[in-house]
Amino acid sequence: MRLKSKKKQKVLLVVNTGSYFPLLFRIARLLKKSGKYEPVIYLMAYPTTLVHLRECETNEIAYLLDNTVKAMLRKANGYLKVYQYLVSVITKNQLIHLLLRIRSVKSLIKDHNIELVVLAGDIIGHDTAVFIKAGHLCGISTVITPFVMGSKLETVYSVMHNPDHSMDNWLNRFVGALFPKWVYEHEGRSLLRVPAGRVIALELLGMAPKLPWIIHSGHSDAIAVESEEMRRYCRQEGLPAEKLVLTGTVAHDDLAVGLKEKEIRLEALCFSLGLNNAKPLILTALPPNMMYGYWRPDCDFDTYEEMVKFWLATLANLKEYNVIVSLHPSVIIDDMEYIEKYGVKITQEKIIDLIPLCDFFVTAVSSTIQWAIACGKPVVNYDVYKYRYADYLKVPGVLTFEEKEKYIEYTNRLAYDKAFFQLYAAKQRSCMKEWGNLDGRAGARLLELFASLMASNGAFRK
Repeated sequence: MRLKSKKKQKVLLVVNTGSYFPLLFRIARLLKKSGKYEPVIYLMAYPTTLVHLRECETNEIAYLLDNTVKAMLRKANGYLKVYQYLVSVITKNQLIHLLLRIRSVKSLIKDHNIELVVLAGDIIGHDTAVFIKAGHLCGISTVITPFVMGSKLETVYSVMHNPDHSMDNWLNRFVGALFPKWVYEHEGRSLLRVPAGRVIALELLGMAPKLPWIIHSGHSDAIAVESEEMRRYCRQEGLPAEKLVLTGTVAHDDLAVGLKEKEIRLEALCFSLGLNNAKPLILTALPPNMMYGYWRPDCDFDTYEEMVKFWLATLANLKEYNVIVSLHPSVIIDDMEYIEKYGVKITQEKIIDLIPLCDFFVTAVSSTIQWAIACGKPVVNYDVYKYRYADYLKVPGVLTFEEKEKYIEYTNRLAYDKAFFQLYAAKQRSCMKEWGNLDGRAGARLLELFASLMASNGAFRK
């Protein structure tokens, strides 16, 4: 008699923004490969949603679309404009907006028999609290697998110049007096974490994070941290120790394989791009365009195009090196093909597969720096937008600065001063284990955590 196969447990992975997709997609593949779980990726609206949708289809990963994405796909009949108008009306009333979102996500969880929700972050602006709340109302757990941990000051800088967060607004002042944890004073400015209507709605619905100015401080059941350094950082920022589970990230397993197969992969990469594989390699993660809104008044460049030209032309001048560019996940490659005129090559390979292959890494306050550290690669961290984050200031193999002159100096010294390069490579190797355990078992540890959460039906919940 043939035994019936055990039904696979469904796991919902929520992609709120393009930056989250690479990590969650890797987790989805891990879940599928295990044979025990059926991953379902929930795609929200962002510039590269349709690209990621096609990637799900190609790899036969199930996906669901947020209503905004569905509206985008129906734009030919005018449905999109009607939908956008209705959304704009509803979102002005945050309480109604959140109640409708919770109801929608609850229905999704029940209709698709979801047994665990996985988020790449718990950030107020991304409506992640909705998925946590809906999951708990349905009796299932939510786990965060963050690829980044931001300090309180990073959150402050993100809203500092936005008048919607100013306490000059009488309603913001009133709500701030009622709920003082949402208020922060910095450089003579008094700020409210989110506008007053959002604060009231989150408080009334029991969805307010315990530490509004710290990301991932909401009501998730567990936070899967990827390194000892991230766990220390989380504790320093006030997140509860009992929620922090040191698993590593699926990215670490890929990094480990990449380091072992460096030579053959590098040869294949250079062949595909028409490069001489005898040359050493500089990898740069080009920062996305952040010259909009209220956030970048101190930047030394007037336009994004001006910054890109300086950034890439400087690297292209290092003639003895191959220079390849990894674009931000939120960027559409067709919009950036022009940059190859500066003498660099764009690759569509995932950055996690590229970091093990490079000699040194050039970027701007990116979360990917932690992966370069874990691989022992020296990093040029050019804070071009002057975020002034402190995340990597104490890492000995990361050169952090915000001046154009130092960008030229440090890239040239790493490229041509052998002693300087060897010094910073050795410094990076001295602390690499604190930033990632490349034992190849991070995926297994994540699956163990997921299984325990589903088995306990929310035992981590506080």
